[in-house]
Amino acid sequence: MGAFYEYTLSKGVKGLRFVAFFIVQCTFFYFLIETSAEAQTIQGVVFRDFNADGLKTNTTTFNEIGVKGILVCAYNKDGSLVDSTRTAADGSYTLTNTLNSDIIRVEFKDFLVSDYDGPFNPTGSNTSVQFVSGNSNGVNLGINYPNHYCDTDNPQLVTTCFVSVNAATTPLGSLDILVGVPFEVIDTTKVVSHYAFVKDLGSVWGIAYKRETAQIFTAAFTKRHVGFAEQGPGAIFVTTLGSSDTTTAEFFNLGSVAGVDMHTDLPDSITANARLDSYDIPAYDAVGKVGIGDLDISDDGQTLWLTNLNNRRLYALDIATKDTVSYPIPNPCNGQSYRPFATKYYRNKVYIGVVCTREDALDKSDTTGLAATVYAFENGTFTQVLSFPLTYLKGASNADILIGDGRGNKWRPWIPLPYLVPDRDNNFTTYPQAWLTDIEFDVDGSMIIGLRDRFADQMGFNNRFPIANDTNFVTVIGPGEILRAGPCGPNGTWIIENNGSVCGSTASMQQLDAQGIGGGKYYWGDRSQDGSNHEMNSQAGLALLAGSGKLATTAINPTDVPNAGGIKRLINSNGNKDGNATGEEPNPNGGAILYTDDVFGFGKANGLGDLEILCAPQPIEIGNRIWWDKNKNGIQDANEAGIDGVTVTLCDSNGTALANVQSANGGQYYFSSATASSGPSYVKYEVGLKTNTKYILKIGDFATQTALLGLRLTTPNSSADNIDSDFEEVGANLTFTFTTGGAGQNNFKVDAGFTDYPVDLALKKSISTKIAHIGDTLTYTIKVWNEFTNNATGVEVTDSIATTVQFLNATFNTSRGSATISDNVIKWTIGNITANGDTVTLTYKVKAVQEGVHFNTAEISKTNEKDKDSTPNNAQEGEDDIDRQCFTVPIKLCVGEKVQASVPAKYTGVEWFKTGTAEPVASGNEVLLSETGTYTFKALNSTCPAEGCCPIIIEPGDNCCPEDLCVPFTIKQTKKAGKII
Repeated sequence: MGAFYEYTLSKGVKGLRFVAFFIVQCTFFYFLIETSAEAQTIQGVVFRDFNADGLKTNTTTFNEIGVKGILVCAYNKDGSLVDSTRTAADGSYTLTNTLNSDIIRVEFKDFLVSDYDGPFNPTGSNTSVQFVSGNSNGVNLGINYPNHYCDTDNPQLVTTCFVSVNAATTPLGSLDILVGVPFEVIDTTKVVSHYAFVKDLGSVWGIAYKRETAQIFTAAFTKRHVGFAEQGPGAIFVTTLGSSDTTTAEFFNLGSVAGVDMHTDLPDSITANARLDSYDIPAYDAVGKVGIGDLDISDDGQTLWLTNLNNRRLYALDIATKDTVSYPIPNPCNGQSYRPFATKYYRNKVYIGVVCTREDALDKSDTTGLAATVYAFENGTFTQVLSFPLTYLKGASNADILIGDGRGNKWRPWIPLPYLVPDRDNNFTTYPQAWLTDIEFDVDGSMIIGLRDRFADQMGFNNRFPIANDTNFVTVIGPGEILRAGPCGPNGTWIIENNGSVCGSTASMQQLDAQGIGGGKYYWGDRSQDGSNHEMNSQAGLALLAGSGKLATTAINPTDVPNAGGIKRLINSNGNKDGNATGEEPNPNGGAILYTDDVFGFGKANGLGDLEILCAPQPIEIGNRIWWDKNKNGIQDANEAGIDGVTVTLCDSNGTALANVQSANGGQYYFSSATASSGPSYVKYEVGLKTNTKYILKIGDFATQTALLGLRLTTPNSSADNIDSDFEEVGANLTFTFTTGGAGQNNFKVDAGFTDYPVDLALKKSISTKIAHIGDTLTYTIKVWNEFTNNATGVEVTDSIATTVQFLNATFNTSRGSATISDNVIKWTIGNITANGDTVTLTYKVKAVQEGVHFNTAEISKTNEKDKDSTPNNAQEGEDDIDRQCFTVPIKLCVGEKVQASVPAKYTGVEWFKTGTAEPVASGNEVLLSETGTYTFKALNSTCPAEGCCPIIIEPGDNCCPEDLCVPFTIKQTKKAGKII
């Protein structure tokens, strides 16, 4: 910034003198000095934190995989993007072009739907916004889909059993229906838990578990020879697990829309050594058409989703209110028969499995159109995401038969009973009918399909053929199929496996040797023993434990015991059976038997239903960072430090305090519902955070908190939620009101930015005299004061004096701070000016050494705080932090000489006045003056000297010899005619 000169005067030998109003502003040049710092890198990994401990765990039994495709961005202190990249298949990433002397803000973006930050761990996973040096390693992030979480690596696995009895009337009501075993169960050491019985549930298949309340929901299922409970085919039950007592009750009933109970002549009881037989003929065709199919619970635990087999509609049942909404499931079968069943909630969508059944076929060889389809349902719309034909050669149900239909290696149409011609037609019968009953998703997004053999539920084990008066007993061999589809299709779709390969994976020899779509089979371990009897053995109930790498399935012959049913595990990475390294038999440790061929079992005829893992809900964490918003833009810039020592209170919706924590380690603070024996001081564990509940975060009495003294809240909500400030001022407190989501939906975006309070400084400059003569000494006084209630710090003033005056050394007198001069620019370093009128002054002296009008301007050039109504060092006239003064030394003008005076073009309607005259003597922005006297100007938008300028004073010359002077003016002598010589 430079001095303001209203007049420029030029004086020459018998010449014309020029007087011009002009403004000279200093130009500042900023030089970017390149340092020798070398570009560095930031490295880390993004992983799935399945057990929510904030650490990446990789062992032989538990594997937390990397996450591919996460966008990682590095921003410098100016908010400019320095580098970005996406994580590799193993979750690793490297950011370049960062300097080790820089602090970088690293942001992780583009999470999958329903993925959230994993819990904070100072030695492992941080949050999705991190502040690190430009040369850092281990900048890691754990993320998780909360439904993947389990609180143990060996949770309970529950399934349903079937008993050939009339559940509504039998006196043997204590027979098991809902049972559980550990996920890693081994047959020789199994311990079975008993949750509900025949009298409670009757025939049920679908299972859903509400983690938050430890409630197991089951739904009525039509299976021949197995009766419903007295509530009928529309019943939904809830089994509530308690520490000392488990209870089961009807939860809801769809009523007649679920269809009519078609069971007849079911037995009331079973003896210890022989089951009572039944024909139950009407139930044969009702399988898959009456009752309820699969069911699942939304991730937030609020909605139960289920399929109604009778009207083929998807139902959303509000668990709290029991209100229902239903949606017709589309027919993907070109107008032919279709049957929905499988229901899976996954990442905000409901996936529905449908089979095109060809019920119009009159011959079992007419398989044209047999197909399976999966729909994704979201916001009232069904979208097809997978479809594949069911006309492939599958693994043989009867591998002991070497050729012909008796092998049971083809899926058949759902032919009504009168046209039924089984593939194997004797006391052991086979007629495979594909039934898409279950869907699971692996941790890499692959879809796992459970195809159940419907015929096994239509016929039974060692029971009557569904023909009246037929005295034969028949046993079904009805294994199902497990298929895998990869998320490699266009537009978010899946593609079914082919020849043992999924999305181009390399199939193993075992997978190639198996029988399935395209020739091979991915889950080749889905078979009985070595496959010599049954090349498939799934009952198509599926459950997946994230991190274990394993899929559990209900199965026939899960070990080497024939005519049994139970649980077996498969390895997701290669399709092996669990239990040993190769998956080959003998392999007794890959599963467990839940029933045998006694009177309570169903042999190879689907004696078990769905599978569900019982895991606790993932804890919730909230909070993150309190920081110093240095540039007051409401954004967490890379160079802005956190503020430690701030007390944050978690309150319920009524404002009642629940817990306190104090920020530390760069302003971080967290509240967690997790249990922890130890942890950092700024994480408050075991806080009773509940899902879907309103809370208030409060920074109480913030003006008196030591860490926040002299600070104020920055502008809220000025940028993206992960890097802005969220709290708002309410009285003496700062608050943020929020509602938690579902389990594991951590919220690390609750930030508070603080900056200094505004100040209001003003500056006034005065001079000891306005008119002086050459040789006179003048005194300038600069006064600065604080008009606001907050202290100002780091105050500096710059005063640029005219080069046409002589500064008198050693004349600085300051009431505070110190002053220096360099190149006619005075710098007054004041320091602090306290609130409420604190005033400081500076005086200094100059000598008048030239004619003309001499201006200089003082301005507050620097403060640490933002001024309320001005900006330091911007040379903006009209603000209260800038002022100028002038003094006049009369101009000696010889006869015949003239002075040209001009004012800038910004002034309009300019008129010139001479002292003693009421009328203007001239008009315009440039005029020639020749008579002695005192001159001022007026303009429509300004007036001199009211604006602070000084008059032009012309006096008779006392030495008219030619001379050249440069004041800030030049006088050039002219001829009397006014022409320049």
